[in-house]
Amino acid sequence: MSEQNQEQGAEELFAAGTEHLNAGRFEEALQAYDKLLAESAEAVASPELQNNRGLALFHLGRLDEAVEGFRTALSLMPDFAIAESNLGLALLNQKRFEEAIAPLQRSLQHDPALVEANYNLGLALYRTGRIAEALTAYEAFVANAPDTYHNYIDGVKAIIAQLKKEQIGQS
Repeated sequence: MSEQNQEQGAEELFAAGTEHLNAGRFEEALQAYDKLLAESAEAVASPELQNNRGLALFHLGRLDEAVEGFRTALSLMPDFAIAESNLGLALLNQKRFEEAIAPLQRSLQHDPALVEANYNLGLALYRTGRIAEALTAYEAFVANAPDTYHNYIDGVKAIIAQLKKEQIGQS
């Protein structure tokens, strides 16, 4: 197979994996990404592939492997904000709240528009007893969330109100 055909095949496998991932067909996405990794040495060095593979693993409940995938993506591209956010989310789902804080903070440093990272950061901070910081993260979520998040915004506003009551009770 020519180099051009190999490259085209790799692009098609990546596109197929991403299509499966976006459609919620996580096992199929993982199979496409794994096939690509087996066939292409260059694919191993793709932070996007490693991140997407991590997402497929995350949605399949294979959290340890997902964490490894996100960390691999970050080793290839240290300022990959989405991979940082995904790593934080995977750690949250493992109840590793303290460990989740740093990647979520870094994701927001790299891309402040990742509003989900603010929500997840708020949760991690709350779970570690850092109420004032959690409140700030949740407020940032509400302030920056697009209109498409209107269902979540109301819930987060309720969380903010509850946290403020907790702060008053602790005073």
